[in-house]
Parts: sequence; structure tokens; C-alpha cells
Amino acid sequence: MVVIMAFLSRFKLDRDLSDLAERIEGKKNILVALSSNEDAFRSIQKKLELTKTLMESGVPVDILLTNIEKDRPEVVGLTMIGINEAKVSLNAETASDSGLGDFIRNVNLDPNWKSVELVDVTGDRQGGVKFNVRLRW
Repeated sequence: MVVIMAFLSRFKLDRDLSDLAERIEGKKNILVALSSNEDAFRSIQKKLELTKTLMESGVPVDILLTNIEKDRPEVVGLTMIGINEAKVSLNAETASDSGLGDFIRNVNLDPNWKSVELVDVTGDRQGGVKFNVRLRW
């Protein structure tokens, strides 16, 4: 009787094991599918924390961004903006050197900026110009 019970329980345990393996595989697929959402969420959460820190520091971010946008010619695209307590760092690109010149002229004429420093300028064969500027406010 014990041997027969052990033999029958073996079939039940095998079935339970295969059911558990299927459920684990299904949950694993769900986790893999949601991992990109989690990465996006963590990235946004990190940006929000940085924004909160910046807003609490008393830096007038909205005014600085408005001034940058006002001074930026349409042909200049911003690729990165870094703001801290005393300066703004910009990475930008434009199709021509005249766009760079217009941008530098505009920020130099803007009384909101105490100093303008052109840090780096690079050009490529297609005629594009990439540059880095530091603005003190």
C-alpha cells in the first residue's frame, strides 16, 4: 500500500512541478516585458529628484530657460542644458557657423548674463557645428 501511494504521489508531484515551472516562465516573461517600463520610470524619477533639488536651491530655472530660449536662434538646437547655482552649461549644434555667431551675439547683448564663455567648438564635414557655452547669471 505504501509503495502504491508513493507511486501515485509521484505523478501528482510531477504535475505540480510542471505547473510551477509554467507559472514561473509566465511571470518571467512579464518581468522581462516590464523591465523597459521600469528603466523609464527610474530615469524619470531621477530627473524629478534632480529638478526638485534644483527648485529648492532657489535657482530661477524658469527665468533662465526663458532667457536661453529668447536668445537662441531657430537654427541652433540645444542637446544638453546643465544648470547649477551660478552658471548654465549648454551643448548645442547648428548647421552653420552663422548660427553660432548669432547665438553668441544674442547672449552677449542680453543683460541677464554676467559672462559668456565659449568652451568648445567642433565642426564636421557636413557643415555642422557643435559647441559648448557657459553662461554665468
